[in-house]
Amino acid sequence: DCLVQYGFLEETNTETVLFSYHGRLVHQKGLNVLENAIPLCIEKNDNLRFVIIGQGDVILEKKQIELAKKYPGKVLYLRGYHKALARLCVAISDYIVLPSFFEPCGLEDFISSIVGTIPVAHKTGGLQKIINNKTGFLYSQNTEDVLSTKLLELVDFKNNHNLEFLKMIKAASEKVHYTYDWSKVIKEHYIP
Repeated sequence: DCLVQYGFLEETNTETVLFSYHGRLVHQKGLNVLENAIPLCIEKNDNLRFVIIGQGDVILEKKQIELAKKYPGKVLYLRGYHKALARLCVAISDYIVLPSFFEPCGLEDFISSIVGTIPVAHKTGGLQKIINNKTGFLYSQNTEDVLSTKLLELVDFKNNHNLEFLKMIKAASEKVHYTYDWSKVIKEHYIP
């Protein structure tokens, strides 16, 4: 449970949108797509902030450190892992970004939904359980251009469609709680 902080976040306002990524820093998770999308987003909208927490591939870690240095106040990278802090980073975010190239199961979308953070994910594997435009957002082509366009759209969604944004938070949380409740899963899937 050791973390090293790189960068910081500037003070925010009501228009600021916070995106987070929590997980292993490995190629599978699409970190190179996210790290290339972040500059495209920040250059077009000054009210975006990014929090990245995790560890893994040394090259990917170095790239996160470089982003935090290049965009002071906009990008915070926490290298390492601390479960409680990781959950808090996700919980304070408006969206969690999951740009995985492949994802057999996907738990971060569940965790984020439970704590009130809307998942934004590449449409692959276990992340496809997100109901697009209802419990989160899915995108098909996993490129920095597509991802940055989606993230910029979501800034507008949060700031200009607040009621729909709040309804989505509720729908995502309810979906996890009611669909994946153990008593329901056992009764409807395991016993039959």
